Order: sequence, then C-alpha cells, then structure tokens
Amino acid sequence: MLNRVLLLLLLILPNMAFAHIILIVGDSLSAAYGIPVEKGWVSLLQERLDTRGYPYQIINASISGDTTANARARLPQALASHAPAVVLLELGGNDGLRGLSLTAMKSNLVAMISSLQEAGTQVLLIGVQLPPNYGPRYTERFQAIYYELAEEHDLSLLPSLVDGIGTEENLMQPDGIHPNATAQPLIRDRVWEELLPLLKYVKGDGAQKWFLMARHGECAEISSLQRKIPGLGEPETLGSFIDIMESKGYSVHQQSLPVPNDSAVEVNVPELSLGLIFVTPELCSVYLEHS
Repeated sequence: MLNRVLLLLLLILPNMAFAHIILIVGDSLSAAYGIPVEKGWVSLLQERLDTRGYPYQIINASISGDTTANARARLPQALASHAPAVVLLELGGNDGLRGLSLTAMKSNLVAMISSLQEAGTQVLLIGVQLPPNYGPRYTERFQAIYYELAEEHDLSLLPSLVDGIGTEENLMQPDGIHPNATAQPLIRDRVWEELLPLLKYVKGDGAQKWFLMARHGECAEISSLQRKIPGLGEPETLGSFIDIMESKGYSVHQQSLPVPNDSAVEVNVPELSLGLIFVTPELCSVYLEHS
C-alpha cells in the first residue's frame, strides 16, 4: 500500500515543487576555494536545510577574487534571475587585501543593501577579517564598516565568517587565508545560527503548507498539537518544529520518505507517543485515501 502512495506522490510532486531562494553573494570564502564544492559550507548549509525540511534552495553566486565593486555590478542580474527571499552578503575581503578605498567599499555595500531592501529581501551581512599585518588603523576601520552598516540599515550581522578559525593552522589551507574542509562545518554552523531567524520572516504558500499532519485517519492543522505541547507556537517549517521540540528536551526522530524534495516526512516524538506524517494539504488527502 505504501508503494501506491509513493507512486501517487511522485506523479503529482513535480507540479507542486516550491522553494524559496537564498542567494549567496560572496568571494572565495563562500566559493569553496581550494576544496571540493560539496565540502564547502554553502553545500553543507543546503544539506541542513534539506534534512530539516526547510523549503529553501541556495543559489551560490560567489566568485573567488570578487570585490564589492564587482559584486555590485552583477547583483541586479542575479536578483532579476532568482528573485531571492534572503541574500547573504559575504564581501569586502578582496577590497581589504588589495588595500582599496574603504569609503568605496562601504558605498558599494550600501548600494547593494539598499537595492535588496527595496525589493523586500531579507539580508544577512557577513563580515571578514584582515590579517594583522595590514596595521591596526586600516583593519579596525575595515571591521567597523560591517557594524556601521548593520546599525544604519537594521541588518542581521555575522561579524566574521572565520573568527577563531583563521588563527588555527589545522583549520586553514597552506595559504593562511582560506579555511580548509575541516573548518567548513564550523562555518556552516555559525552562518546557520544567524540565518535561522530570517527564515521565519519568509511567508508564502510553500511555508504555510508544511504543517498538516496525517494520523489516525485525520488531516489536521498544526494547531491541534498546540494544546498538547505548551509553547509550540506557530512553527512555519518542519525544521522549526524540530528545533522547538529539541529545545524542550524531546527526542525527535525524522525519516524522509523517498520522494522528491523531502515533501513527505515521518516524525516521531517518543515521549509524547506522537507519530506524524508531515505533508502538504494536497498530499494529505492522497495519503489518507491510500494509506
């Protein structure tokens, strides 16, 4: 019987696929320079989004060697092509390493941030650090730009992508500038921490449809669980639900059914004797009819 359900899901899912876009505009630190792409923090971040059921697709528009001026010039085309819900700006390192004007660097970032906010796009600004040999006056002014931009434009800020990593030889490539593969999960985790709150702001049919459950012959909104789980609130994605439950000390066991985009996911919460199947509304009736 399960095979029949999966077959029906496979037939209708291609027409239902929905994902918000996360656009990453960065330089070599985000372009997996010197390591396999699949081991870079961006690929690891996509894996986490997929595993936890967040309906987001990452488009990595990072280019090694890019300056803020280069990125500013190509940003309009990227926005037109992808219409992202969230943009991660990880830029400035090459401006600093080349000793370029910090006034121009800030102006370029301001222009990009303004165009993103005018489009209603959530922005996570990611700072970088310069080697100490550039002198305290230049490096301190360089780092201060990220804090100024965050305050002036009310942005989420990750002050440094590699803070605490760049000084550890075992986490860096031989050039002393680029983190190695071992460091990438650490970078993914710090980006995830700052990115997660932004995902909650993204509304839309795709996000709202993840929390219907099929169990014991019923299709019910997530609100039916709120009476059983104090403080559950209104999680908008499967990942939000898992994060909340784990923060409350519950053990959550997740198993994605073998269908595209992880659109049908089995979640078990042993302490509450809950066995849920998270699906979209359209799949809910299909699941019930053929389960």
